[in-house]
Amino acid sequence: TVTNVDEPPLINAATLSVNENVGTGVNVGSAITASEPESQTITWSIDAFSDGAAFAIHSSTGQITTAVSTFDHETKATYTIRVRATDTSANAGTRVFNIAVNDMPEDPTVDDATTDVDENEALNHLVFTCSFSDPDSVAGMAFAITAGNDEGYFSINSAAEIRMARVPLNYEEFTQFVLTVQATDNTARTD
Repeated sequence: TVTNVDEPPLINAATLSVNENVGTGVNVGSAITASEPESQTITWSIDAFSDGAAFAIHSSTGQITTAVSTFDHETKATYTIRVRATDTSANAGTRVFNIAVNDMPEDPTVDDATTDVDENEALNHLVFTCSFSDPDSVAGMAFAITAGNDEGYFSINSAAEIRMARVPLNYEEFTQFVLTVQATDNTARTD
């Protein structure tokens, strides 16, 4: 005779990913599934292993969700978790899953700054170089002065340099300009 042995659940493979910059409680793929030879109820959990604290799993459905909101592809592109499926006889099966963090387009930023320029500077004089960042580190940034330059005294180039575009600049006529600079990356994302 053959004796039936109570076997642990066998967790099925799955491909999992999450978009960067999502909040907490976001579903990560479809619910995890398992084969349970004795058709017992399965309770799901994530072992304290590697990146387990970044995710949660619904104990009865097997749906993995985000537990943190700090997913950033440029910082960490893959997380590793170990899922545990425990049947009502306390038999447990585990499986390691790699969760890819999908790179999503992010807006570049231009830092606020203050500078001075002397009146009567020459045409094309470098007034200021803007400090900017793009989380995606893409090439091909473009810059534009979108406000505060109605008189056309300033221009900006692809190196984020603000230069004199019209002279002479006269202190007795203008004592201050407040310029708004917009950065656009090659994915058309703007600050």
